[in-house]
Amino acid sequence: MRIQLTNFVEDTLFPFGGVHQDEFIEQHLTEINRCTWDAAEDKGFTRFVTCPNLTDAVPSFVRIEDTGIGCPVITGYSERSGLQVLQRWVEALNVTPAKYLKLICYTAEQLKKERAANPDEGDQYLCMNEEVQEWGVVHIIALDDPKQEVPMHPETMLRNAAGMEHGGNGLPLDRAEYDSAVEFWSQHISVR
Repeated sequence: MRIQLTNFVEDTLFPFGGVHQDEFIEQHLTEINRCTWDAAEDKGFTRFVTCPNLTDAVPSFVRIEDTGIGCPVITGYSERSGLQVLQRWVEALNVTPAKYLKLICYTAEQLKKERAANPDEGDQYLCMNEEVQEWGVVHIIALDDPKQEVPMHPETMLRNAAGMEHGGNGLPLDRAEYDSAVEFWSQHISVR
């Protein structure tokens, strides 16, 4: 398997909890390409790889009750393909680095489809301005327990269901998964 970082993950996640792109690439990509897929989480065009965190990336989320370190909750809109969604997060203050990174990867074919549906933003689906060869990382979750189930944010599920022309992946909304995600994210908050 060959895994590459897409421009999308580079543009949206770096610096990622204090991790900068060059550091991540240097420290992780060789190691990541030695890892095996998380077999239980193979979902068609999406696959996951979990590997030790060799950087200073902090956990991507915390329980809301654990944010009592004086961190204000920040809200703001993020835009992708013209569709803005409201998000909330806390800043990464005094947080120990995560033990693992879970990489969410899309097939080169899926990335090409999404690129074709978003010609104005198509470069985000490339790797260093070239087509991804096999698998492209579209998101990174830093966590302490590699077995922990972390559902995608409900707003991401809605964007995906809205279709590729709105920055999603085109998968229909699964109501049970959505309700589970709402329950999880009602008790947790993203860390940036």
